[in-house]
Amino acid sequence: MLLGGLFLGACSKLLDRLNSQLNELFHIVLNPDTRLAIVAIEESLEMLTPLLLTLALHTYRRPIR
Repeated sequence: MLLGGLFLGACSKLLDRLNSQLNELFHIVLNPDTRLAIVAIEESLEMLTPLLLTLALHTYRRPIR
């Protein structure tokens, strides 16, 4: 779960920089609908990341029976 949280964090960071990097490096301009979809996915991933990390910490701290 911890790796899943870290992976989601990395994916959200990648999506966060995608629009500006495409424009700066390759001169590709995304249409507004595509930018909106990327922002929606990125924000959703950012909301899930702390939840997964908290769940991983809770699972790690639980005593083994």
